[in-house]
Amino acid sequence: MFPIPELGRLARAFNGMADRLAQAVGENVQLEAERELSVRLQASLEAERRYIARELHDELAQGITAVRALAGVVAQHGETIPALCRPAESIIVVTGQMQDGVRSILHRLRENPDNEPLCTDEPLRRHVDIWRQNFPDIVLSATFAIGPEPSGNASMHTLMRVVQEGLTNVIRHARATRVELALRRSPDGGWLELVLADNGAGYPGRSPAAGSGLGLAGMRERVRALGGEFAFEAVAGRGARLAVRLPAFATPAAVAAAVTPLGELRS
Repeated sequence: MFPIPELGRLARAFNGMADRLAQAVGENVQLEAERELSVRLQASLEAERRYIARELHDELAQGITAVRALAGVVAQHGETIPALCRPAESIIVVTGQMQDGVRSILHRLRENPDNEPLCTDEPLRRHVDIWRQNFPDIVLSATFAIGPEPSGNASMHTLMRVVQEGLTNVIRHARATRVELALRRSPDGGWLELVLADNGAGYPGRSPAAGSGLGLAGMRERVRALGGEFAFEAVAGRGARLAVRLPAFATPAAVAAAVTPLGELRS
């Protein structure tokens, strides 16, 4: 016979084991339920991505192709009318860019984001060149210093959208004669840093967020969604300055490596 205290210890040990077993079983059941829910959500998201991709391809992509074709006809038959031919050629160029953008979106919708392609700054350089041709009265000085190393597709795509919206705001609101754009990679290689500044009116009386594009709020949301930093300042009569800092590869590890405040960026 065991002494009474020994029986008590054995009973407590047994009860403790039973409690831990019940807790482990409960946790396993919860994990399995969460795993099943995650699988169902992922399947739903994939179905939605495929639906959006089909709609973009069938509606937007075909519409852009039709506009580009019509502009091509105008350009071909309007060679004797420069005032008509040049805008048509610009439409061809811009719709070509739009087609590239739609293809990029379709690719991201259809591909696994864990295997996303890597990008360079070449599309951004092309956009700057086309912008200069379309707005020759504004001097656009651009510096690209991110090196030959590729960067994450999401980061470069977001930088492209920020530059597009920023330059659109210059045309709509700034009344600037000079714009400076600088894109560089941080010394440690982990960040892409963009500065876009102009010598315009500083958006007096109207926020650039009032436009129909991304606006400041949309740009800020895009940047922060990737773990980046966003700053905008405008002084009446002294122009505006937009600064963005994004992880070169938009992953949690890159986001956690942030060490330099955005205020230290200089073009």
